[in-house]
Amino acid sequence: MIGVFTRWSLGVSPVSHEEKWHALEEVTADLYPTGPDHDGLWSRAGGRHADLQSVGSGRTRWRDAIGQVRHGNGPHPAQLLREMSRDYPNNDQLRRLAADLGFGDGSH
Repeated sequence: MIGVFTRWSLGVSPVSHEEKWHALEEVTADLYPTGPDHDGLWSRAGGRHADLQSVGSGRTRWRDAIGQVRHGNGPHPAQLLREMSRDYPNNDQLRRLAADLGFGDGSH
């Protein structure tokens, strides 16, 4: 089975909007394993630290945080990706997500 980013970059098959959100959740958890407040990312992206879940694994905390972003209750996806790209300027997954209209143009 081919991963989402491979399918997306090769254009082998369409990647759904839901799969893109899941891919964002995966890459955030991989790059910031302790959660959204890792290295102050959430605050740097414009989110409020008080809105973050304070218990659970990094992946669980990211799942909650990405859910907030999806519903407009956190930093805009483009802001989050911009800050992540500053931390990881050569990350192809971040570039692909940032270039996607659903994440970079202001829509949630």
